[in-house]
Amino acid sequence: MKLKLVKTALAATALSFAVSAHSNDIYMDAGKDYNGDTGFGGLANNTDLFSLLTYFYGSSSTITDTSGDGLVGTGDTIVSSLSPAIAPNACAGANICSFGTSPGDFGGAFDGNGYPAFGWRVGFDFTNITGTLSGTGINFSAGTIKVIFDDASNAAVHMFDLNVTAGSILLGKQIFTGTVGNFQGTALAGLAVGHTTDDIMHIILGGVDKTFKEADDLVGVEPISFEINQTVQDGKDLFTLLGTTYVSNGALVASGGNFSITANHDSNTRFSIPEPAPIALMGLSLLGLGFMRRFKKA
Repeated sequence: MKLKLVKTALAATALSFAVSAHSNDIYMDAGKDYNGDTGFGGLANNTDLFSLLTYFYGSSSTITDTSGDGLVGTGDTIVSSLSPAIAPNACAGANICSFGTSPGDFGGAFDGNGYPAFGWRVGFDFTNITGTLSGTGINFSAGTIKVIFDDASNAAVHMFDLNVTAGSILLGKQIFTGTVGNFQGTALAGLAVGHTTDDIMHIILGGVDKTFKEADDLVGVEPISFEINQTVQDGKDLFTLLGTTYVSNGALVASGGNFSITANHDSNTRFSIPEPAPIALMGLSLLGLGFMRRFKKA
């Protein structure tokens, strides 16, 4: 009987972290006062709190005619990469685009944390977002988005990864989801003593300020998840190409069975992490009292 009570207590502890999905506020601690402004907590090194990363970027995708039928369609594969030079969304710096924020910028308009204009940035790069075409859209299944820190003393330092585990393109709307991981913990030059790449991104968890790495290390808490929502700005939506021939469609260029297309995207990214749900905790407490009462009667 005592063993059953111990198991019940352990189960209640594990279940206490179950919550419904939501978006957490985040901010960045750049480790240095770059523009004289103050941010979250009244500190000069911090940005304001914000709920979304907002950004524009260009992509280049290679479609392989896996089915061999000469048509854009079911069974064909796609690999997408960042293309920073695509107008009008050209990004400063080779192979890196910068994140912006909503609400709250980094001292300027969109891309206000862009280096070198504002002295620093948190940006991103990707080369391997992969998926398969279906009859109605594209299903993405894997890929890695590298998150990067840049300033005059630190050139394109890898911070952590956004690991894409699922995604879809359907009727012009693109969604990618996954988890945050692969924290690098790299020391950064010219910033606050001991400031590493793990100290830059922060998330508010249950009213408590945690770095992404600290939140990821919490026992019993799920990894930080992300959701990217975006649209194609210039009408080059692969959905409109389904069923067309690779050779005759002007947006595609044939090259040895692989076909390329470029596009511009209007995107936002939100982050979330499970927190203890008060209602769930209350229910588990009542459940525990019920077991204790039955135990006393026994």
